[in-house]
Amino acid sequence: MQKELKEIAVFSSMNQNDGMMRIQVCGSATGNYNVYEILESDLEKAQTYGFKLWNK
Repeated sequence: MQKELKEIAVFSSMNQNDGMMRIQVCGSATGNYNVYEILESDLEKAQTYGFKLWNK
């Protein structure tokens, strides 16, 4: 998924959980997300690729 950021520099990446409880059955959402640290000036460009700001 980091490759989708194309020319945006990624300083760190991690997998984070949103902390919400989830039903545990096959195929259900896990609440785990890939989180990337980028420059604030690149945020708008990343959002055009479908990324969202992580507010945790």
